[in-house]
Amino acid sequence: MRAEDIPFMKLTKASTADGRVAWKREPRRPLTKKQQEKLTALKAEEAKKLPTEEKRLWFYNEVQKIKEKAETEKTALLIDRKNLLRDSFEQFETTTDLDLRGKLCIYFMDEMAEDVGGVTREWFSVITEELFSASLGLFRRANTKELSYVFDEGKGNARKYLEFAGKVFAKAVFERVPVKCYLNRTILNQLLGNTLEIQDLKYFDEELWNSVSYITCLLYTSPSPRDLSTSRMPSSACKKKKKKK
Repeated sequence: MRAEDIPFMKLTKASTADGRVAWKREPRRPLTKKQQEKLTALKAEEAKKLPTEEKRLWFYNEVQKIKEKAETEKTALLIDRKNLLRDSFEQFETTTDLDLRGKLCIYFMDEMAEDVGGVTREWFSVITEELFSASLGLFRRANTKELSYVFDEGKGNARKYLEFAGKVFAKAVFERVPVKCYLNRTILNQLLGNTLEIQDLKYFDEELWNSVSYITCLLYTSPSPRDLSTSRMPSSACKKKKKKK
């Protein structure tokens, strides 16, 4: 799909009947040919500054360029549904002509079904569930109220399975297949090349963040060694806690 074929949308904030926040997509006036050319000519660093939907348009145009460079038009994998994770992992490891830039077609053993997209989308869904399963131990839920997953210690070939997971998730994004991949924002920030700050700890482990905040507060509000009556607090580090008292 070319850039001009991708619908140009805008996101507006809305609320659902149960009070949750939702994002509604609304069509916007299509870009002119000159605007499209200017947008798709941008470099990655320049595209980072674009609004979300224009960034999305730029990204999928880049994806199309990559697809055109694929060495093989299509790669077919025959998977045993009963051993879906193991079979998929092994075939990704051993298929010499596997080019993830080309089309990936999945076939399940003993199932007469032509893959026109539905089987591969099912494979993405099932393989993602297995990659996040507690029994595999690659990911664990972050210690936060928000549902997200961080890396766990894993078992056996954990590193290779994480590399495999990365390929699966990347291919899903590449093909615009939605999967339930709730990666923690600290991981997403690293994937985007952003520098993590100490404040990002609250998205990783809320209890640890609260402990660090409390210790920092004590350090800033404790008496100065030179003058026990003077606080070393440079700002309102514990302002909220003082108000409660």
